[in-house]
Amino acid sequence: MVSPLRHDSDGKTGQFCNFSFSVYTEDTMSKECAFCGKKPQVGNLVSHSNIKTKRRFNPNLQRVRHQFADGTVCTLSVCTRCIRSGAVTKPVASKKADA
Repeated sequence: MVSPLRHDSDGKTGQFCNFSFSVYTEDTMSKECAFCGKKPQVGNLVSHSNIKTKRRFNPNLQRVRHQFADGTVCTLSVCTRCIRSGAVTKPVASKKADA
C-alpha cells in the first residue's frame, strides 16, 4: 500500500495530503492500451476432463512511438487494433545532414 505522503520529484517525503501518490507511478507499465483502454479479461481454461481453472486473456500490446498533434513524440503501449485502425500516428523519420 502506498503511504498517504506526497513525494517530491527528488524522492523526499513531503507534507500530508488527501490522495496517494508515489514517485514510481509513472514508471510502472500496466497492461492497458493508451488509446482504447483495453485491459486483460478473465476467463476459464478448460481441460479435456472439463475442469475449469481461471486464466487471463491479455491484450496484444506493442510499444509504439506516437507523434501528437503538437509534434511531440512519446512511446506508448498500444493494442494492435488501434495500430491497424490508424489511431496511432507514427513519427516521420528525419534525414541526417551530411557532415
